[in-house]
Amino acid sequence: MGKINTSIKLFNKEELKLIHNASMSLLAEPGMKFIEEEFLNALEKKGCKIDYKHMTARFPSSLIEETLSLMKEDLRKRPPMTEEEKVDTRYTIHGLPAVKIHDYEKGMIREGTEEDALRIIRLADAMEDIKKISSVFFYSVDLSGKSFNKELWSVKIAALLAKNTSKIGVFELTHHSQIEYLLEIECIIKGTKEPYKARPMIQTVCYLMSPLMLGNPAAKILLKNVKRGFPIFMGNMPITGISSPVTCASNIALGNAEILGAVTACKAVNPDAPYKGEAIVSCTLDIKTGSISLASPEVALQDMGLRELYADLYGLNERHMASFET
Repeated sequence: MGKINTSIKLFNKEELKLIHNASMSLLAEPGMKFIEEEFLNALEKKGCKIDYKHMTARFPSSLIEETLSLMKEDLRKRPPMTEEEKVDTRYTIHGLPAVKIHDYEKGMIREGTEEDALRIIRLADAMEDIKKISSVFFYSVDLSGKSFNKELWSVKIAALLAKNTSKIGVFELTHHSQIEYLLEIECIIKGTKEPYKARPMIQTVCYLMSPLMLGNPAAKILLKNVKRGFPIFMGNMPITGISSPVTCASNIALGNAEILGAVTACKAVNPDAPYKGEAIVSCTLDIKTGSISLASPEVALQDMGLRELYADLYGLNERHMASFET
């Protein structure tokens, strides 16, 4: 079989416009819920209708179009990647951190320890092909055997990385209170007084709650990052058959509405916070088993369709967009 040299297209331009219009309708009615009132205050000043009792914002379509223009401008102004940043992701250990470990010797899943984390870091540090190591593992038991509060997870693993490797990628965080400590660790590593705003070492995917809600802890983290002028990066997880209707196009319309609503809220708080991209984690419900799949054929189509919408209709080709079914 020969190599396929053409791309697959799910939707034509008119169909993409219909999906876009469906997203606009969702943002106009019923709107989107924001747990942090500061987002609602900022959106009200931009012309949204706010229901403070239900923490909901209803968006005029003109405001969303303004956001899309700002997103394009952010990508146009984004500084080019350095040679160090162009490292092939096949040689980078990153992603969402694990919070437990499968202990093969004991045949059990248990809480991670600092010793487990050290083994992972030292192994990756010794492998020449591994160029970057990020916060791949959150542990809750230190070397002395003492447990600590999970709000310290991100700070503990960041400090451990800083002490044991020079191949540091990015720091994941799980709570807004960790930001100041992680920024201080970053400044120590880089030998600077201030973090580099365009590409801070702190990187977390602030996941929206489908359908149409920005809740906590993501809202607090995103709000604090945006007010500092850090890049806007988020993810969402519409589940076809649970939090989304059952068709591919409706899942895309909902996911798109959530992304555009959240980016608009961030820009309302701080228009100078640059848009970076999003992590797509659409899912499907298996009605027979009741399980949720991140890798079904339908998931691939949903994520491909959302990519088409942003690339072919919005012209946002150069953003960071990741999906987990790969």
